[in-house]
Amino acid sequence: MDPQRRPGRGPGADGERPPPPAEFQAALDALATVRARSEIVLEHIPAPQRLAPWSHAIGARVAEPGELAGEDDVEIASGRFIVLHDPAGHEAWDG
Repeated sequence: MDPQRRPGRGPGADGERPPPPAEFQAALDALATVRARSEIVLEHIPAPQRLAPWSHAIGARVAEPGELAGEDDVEIASGRFIVLHDPAGHEAWDG
C-alpha cells in the first residue's frame, strides 16, 4: 500500500519522497492484513490531498452477479475508508 503525501510540504519537497511517519506506516501495515469477505472487493482509490500531509484511501464495493449469463454485476453497496495523518497534529482531531 503506497501512502500519498501532499506535494511541496517539508522534507522531500524537492521531489524526493520521504518515508512515511512510523505511526502512519503502522496503520497501513495493519490495513494490509485485512481480508474481506469474498463478495467484497477492496481497491486503492485516490486519497484526499488537502486534508493532511499523509493520506491513504481504500474503496469497497459489493456486487451481485447479473441475473442472466453475460450480464454485468449489479452493485448493491459501496464505501470508502480514508486514513489521514498529520505528524504536527490537528486541533479538530484532538491531536
